[in-house]
Amino acid sequence: MLMANQSTYKILNYYDLGMIDYKKAWDIQKEISELRNENLIPDTLMLLEHPHTYTLGKVADKENLISTQKQLNDLGIKVYNIDRGGDITYHGPGQIVGYPIINLNNWRKDTHAYLRALEEIIILTCNEFGLAAKRNPKYTGVWIDDRKIAAIGIKVSRWITMHGFAFNINTDLGYYGGIIPCGIKDKEVTSLKKEINSMNLGAIRQRRTDPLKADCSAATCPPLHFGRRGDGEPARPARLASQSKRANGLYPTFSSADSPCIASAKQGAEREGGLKKGIDLAEVKNCLIKNFKIIFEYSELHLLHKNNLFSILSKSENQIPLNTE
Repeated sequence: MLMANQSTYKILNYYDLGMIDYKKAWDIQKEISELRNENLIPDTLMLLEHPHTYTLGKVADKENLISTQKQLNDLGIKVYNIDRGGDITYHGPGQIVGYPIINLNNWRKDTHAYLRALEEIIILTCNEFGLAAKRNPKYTGVWIDDRKIAAIGIKVSRWITMHGFAFNINTDLGYYGGIIPCGIKDKEVTSLKKEINSMNLGAIRQRRTDPLKADCSAATCPPLHFGRRGDGEPARPARLASQSKRANGLYPTFSSADSPCIASAKQGAEREGGLKKGIDLAEVKNCLIKNFKIIFEYSELHLLHKNNLFSILSKSENQIPLNTE
């Protein structure tokens, strides 16, 4: 068997942190970023949820937080001024937040390309649920028509990334009423649940989900020109299912219509006539993991328990207090 070139063989560690306080997750990001910068751990992707929280980026207009302190207290919403780009956004239950801590030296040293790649991951995931998601040329993020379904805000230091995306799945959109989301006054926010409830669910294909066995065949998705292969041809998204494929430079195309990431939650929804109970977050996470692996061309994916991450952090020099419950 041909072995992959070690200079291009990349590993991604994935952790599902479940529901976690925003400040605690922010502290974890900082420490992982330091470990990644010292090359002590591989690239890391964390998917999680936060309790009700508003965060304001470095350039945020504080006037876009329109809730009073009493309203914030009554609703139990925490507010943080943080070190990512962008304006104000909301995090809460039913929203999948993704924090990639990756070294762009091993992909492409281009923050704009990185933002477009994060958008593409969410666009592909929406496509797999039958939604025609897109970019808006004026605003970072992912959109269904003029409705924003995912916000993106990042920090890049020494080409190590922090922060990431907030993807509305079963989110209570009423909490966006306390802010002007991302400082955009003339656009709505939406969620995967809301958009799918408005669709003809009978038209959605039903397939099983497995991020380690995901395979796609047709070529309805256009190639992404985020990088170049060794032969000078533009690189296309690749599943990198085997070392021999990677070594031979084989980059299979894939189709969102043929994707195995069609959630089982929609099968139940067809029977019940709607998604009243919401979409299975685990199914959406599986889609995100698969698409992240494809877009950033990882050779190997490690699905790890969160306690493994807490153990790594507890042994680091700059230990922070962590509650693993």
